[in-house]
Amino acid sequence: MDWIYLGAFDFVPPAVQGHDRDLGFVPAGGQNEQKECIPTYRDERYDFEPRNSARQNRCP
Repeated sequence: MDWIYLGAFDFVPPAVQGHDRDLGFVPAGGQNEQKECIPTYRDERYDFEPRNSARQNRCP
């Protein structure tokens, strides 16, 4: 059985003032496709971490 990737849930800018962030659905493909980014919320990087090139302090 094949499957089709439809998208993912991710944190998005808040729809209501006063909230830090909201959880929203990001559809796959097209203009919505983004480079992989793993938010670490820290400045240190370690060579042993998997997918190190995708790790950023904050994601766009």
